[in-house]
Amino acid sequence: AISRLAAVFAAEYAIDPGFVVVGEGSAASARVQLRVIDAAGHVVGQITEMVELAHLAQGVRSIADRLHWTMGVAPGPGAGQPRSTGLPTGTEALLMYGQALDLLARDAAAARARLARGASREPDCAGVHAALARAWARSGEVDQARASARAAVDRALSWPPRRRATLAFRTWYALGEWRPAAAAYEELIQLGAEDLGLAIAYARVLMKADRHADARGWMAALRHRNRRAARVPQLLFQDAQSAMFAFDCDAAV
Repeated sequence: AISRLAAVFAAEYAIDPGFVVVGEGSAASARVQLRVIDAAGHVVGQITEMVELAHLAQGVRSIADRLHWTMGVAPGPGAGQPRSTGLPTGTEALLMYGQALDLLARDAAAARARLARGASREPDCAGVHAALARAWARSGEVDQARASARAAVDRALSWPPRRRATLAFRTWYALGEWRPAAAAYEELIQLGAEDLGLAIAYARVLMKADRHADARGWMAALRHRNRRAARVPQLLFQDAQSAMFAFDCDAAV
């Protein structure tokens, strides 16, 4: 479940947190344990620390520093300054974001209202702008959807390349903007970021962008590299569609 969440939010890693409170009152402390999990679901690091509840904020900062050190991540340029995030950091904005995602499939207008409020509270949150783009698209407001998508992609410019390109691909794909989606996935290819689900989606993007020969070549290469791909129904169906566009009826059948 955690690895799936990491994929949904275009994250290279996820944090599995846990804590146990020890003691009572002002003397209480918490035993905090964090597991760092990569996109494949493997535990790649673990931190355990005791934090006094009376000094919780300082304890959280200490854990964050240890987490950066454990993963070999140094604070980037502009550390300490506002920076783009994948999820809202404020409790209220995060709650509105979760409610909006739940509403998105059945009430795009209500989802859009919540996401717009979230974006006004946390304008640097790329994830909120990406979700707002999907809400605008579901309402048929193409120009506003594109503007929100561009805002999301712009705010992710400081992210690690793989995470940034994944967000861009998912955002443009959800809007049916095939050419920028193709460009984003081609950046992932250059980065060596292989993902079967996104690779199959990229085949559809190529077809929608009228690059049928490229789509057939990509699907053939994907089947050759990944045995699982040859058994995925979506890929077989897209391969058949691509063959039909090339008037290759025998291959389509």
